[in-house]
This record gives sequence, structure tokens and C-alpha cells, in this order.
Amino acid sequence: MLSPVASSTTLTIPGDANIFGAGHTTPPAPGGGGAGELPPEFDFGFTAGAGLVLVFSSVTGNVTVDSGSGNHLNDPDGVGSASGIDVNSFGGISGVVAPTAGFLAGVFLGSTEPSDPAPLRLDFTMIGTSFTSLSPQ
Repeated sequence: MLSPVASSTTLTIPGDANIFGAGHTTPPAPGGGGAGELPPEFDFGFTAGAGLVLVFSSVTGNVTVDSGSGNHLNDPDGVGSASGIDVNSFGGISGVVAPTAGFLAGVFLGSTEPSDPAPLRLDFTMIGTSFTSLSPQ
């Protein structure tokens, strides 16, 4: 049986936060469209292990994405996007393939700066998006 932890935190993520900058000192620009901002870091005090679960009970907000076919207001799941995304891994951070774009993503890191080779890309076009848990590498 899992025991709930009685704590909560609010973390604000800028719309131009660059996931590939996670754990690095400067944000890279792997796509050539600008580096954006380093994503905020937060130490949850959570050490991954068998049977341990981290729950995000409320994720809210929107971001405007210019997909080339006009601006689209996306929710944290990427709903509102006109197209999918297919991004290669970069700088030790896993890439992603998904049927939507502009979704909220996170990276779980250890104490060392990410470096190649990155974990395999997550392909949500193969595994879908309706799951109750996801176990990153």
C-alpha cells in the first residue's frame, strides 16, 4: 500500500522553456529556432525505486503554438495542436514522437549533467496517450 505524502508545490513553467536545456547551464538550440529558456528545476526529494509513485494531481495552463498553419492554444496535454511532433534526442535528453505538439514535458535527472547517449525516444504514436503510469528510463 502506498502512503500519500502531505505536501504540495506550485511550479510555473515558461512557455518557451527548452526541455533539452534540463540539467545544463545554457539552453541549446538543436532545431535552429532559438534556444528559449532553461526549464525550471525542482528537487522533489523523490528517489526513484521499485513500487514508488510520483503523482501530479493538478496540471493547468495553456501555451500558444505557431505550427506554421496559424497559432493554436494548447493545453498541457497538447490538445489544440494542429500537428504532431517528431524530435530526435539531443544532449543526453530523450526525444519524442507524438500525435500532438506543445504539450508539457518533464525530465527526471540525477546529480550529473545529462550527456549522450540519451535514452531511447518515447513514441506516443506507438504506445498511445491513455495510460495510468509511465516509467521513464
